Amino acid sequence: MADMSDFLTNLEETFYQQGLAAGTTHGELHGLFEGRALGKEKAWELWEEVGYYQGVAFFWKGVLAASGGGSAR
Repeated sequence: MADMSDFLTNLEETFYQQGLAAGTTHGELHGLFEGRALGKEKAWELWEEVGYYQGVAFFWKGVLAASGGGSAR
């Protein structure tokens, strides 16, 4: 009878620990996938911005060269 009362007393804690272990494992895996997806998205945004500024720089370099002005910089 003592075993049954101990089991019932610790039932909530047992389920809590099982849920915590399963949730932690699932959360780590889900966080890894979500982090990779977010990293790819932000890297693409950064690459677009860098490409925009590179295009602007090439444009103004061409304008400067066509006008015949400017220095060697």
